[in-house]
Amino acid sequence: MRCGWYVKIRGQNYHLFVFCGHFLNECCIGLTPGPGLASNTLKDPFMKLFHVLLLSFFASLHAFAGPHGPEFIENKRQWNPEIAYKAHLPGGALFLTSGALVYSFYSVEDLNEIHELTHEGKEVDHLPVRNHAYKVHFEGANSNPQILPQKAASYYHNYYLGNDPSKWSTYVHLYEKTSYKNLYPGIDLDMYGKDGQMKYDFVIRAGVDPNLIQLRYEGVHPTLNAKGELLIQTSINSLTESAPYVYQLIQGERKTVKAQYVLNGQTLSYAFPEGYDTKYDLVIDPVLVFATYSGTTGTTYGFSATYDITGHLYAGGQVFAAGWPSTAGAFQSTFGGMQDAGINKYTATGNALIYATYFGGSGADLPNNLVVNANDELVVLGSTTSGNMPVTAGCFDNTLGGGADLYVAHFNASGNGPDWFNLCGRFSGRWSKFIFIKSELW
Repeated sequence: MRCGWYVKIRGQNYHLFVFCGHFLNECCIGLTPGPGLASNTLKDPFMKLFHVLLLSFFASLHAFAGPHGPEFIENKRQWNPEIAYKAHLPGGALFLTSGALVYSFYSVEDLNEIHELTHEGKEVDHLPVRNHAYKVHFEGANSNPQILPQKAASYYHNYYLGNDPSKWSTYVHLYEKTSYKNLYPGIDLDMYGKDGQMKYDFVIRAGVDPNLIQLRYEGVHPTLNAKGELLIQTSINSLTESAPYVYQLIQGERKTVKAQYVLNGQTLSYAFPEGYDTKYDLVIDPVLVFATYSGTTGTTYGFSATYDITGHLYAGGQVFAAGWPSTAGAFQSTFGGMQDAGINKYTATGNALIYATYFGGSGADLPNNLVVNANDELVVLGSTTSGNMPVTAGCFDNTLGGGADLYVAHFNASGNGPDWFNLCGRFSGRWSKFIFIKSELW
């Protein structure tokens, strides 16, 4: 069964349609651009196919990592105020706060199993997903250190999470590196990505006692192995911190210093059996290795793709990201509550991200179809089970009417706004992941 409506959005003609397949027990929804919109501008069918396939590839592989590894996203009201920066990790996230590093992981295995159930038409939003969080407290440290970012990325994020506009954020910057300045007196902590891994350096200025560094773990029980590595086993994954590599720069040469971890209960410190030259700075340089997971730092399922008149590429996906944990240790969340819609805009060559916009509420939010008009304004048609979507003032419908509703959102060329966000239907079927982009009205 197929039904549809002609709608006019900012003077542009669109066809809003729903296709219901009884055999699949699914509904497919889409926006068809009218004459003059971007989908009519690329006439070559091979180019159209190339763009759609390329964008579907981007949407399914999108990671939250930069060219060197995890990046640090500033908090501009979109998250808990305790968070200064967030970095996405394989199967989880790292939150930087004044007093601790907070690691939160979810079970990628659970997500993949649930994702397979969606292809069988099963209702999955209520299914549990295992999580585990732990904290690394800076014992005896400065309670309010400066956390300074370095090396800003060329792209940015926009966040429209929930229906409170005071928590919406635009032009959120990402950085390759952050530094805790004077975390301990005379000691800085630098954090950055390298070769796809998360790294951190303690930089200890000449004459300062490195024994000031005391790292207390909460939510896990770290151990040391025969290689001198720190092992961290959570309920869903394992991590290893390599044996500390320590060095000094003396007269322009890097001199290695023998060092080892000291684990006293839950608290970690460092020892230097052969001493070192206290007249020079000391750098402690371990690497955090994720033993359980490999590949990208985010879990994203591609849903839709399109392009605009100038050839920019757009990818829409279902994004799963670790949220701020209320406690340390093992806990559960629901599959639906972990999902948001994510839209990426790339350059025409597809080799550089321009922006990423995330929006949604407390339920499952999907960007089923994308259309860009002649002004490079993006229109998203999707489905949601959230009762707190980021609807705008004066919209036609701002209330979730059933198990799942349709929504239409309009973003400007910068990916922010939203200029308007509206709920516009009440349906109970599962929403398909098929892409419906046509070059003419039915």
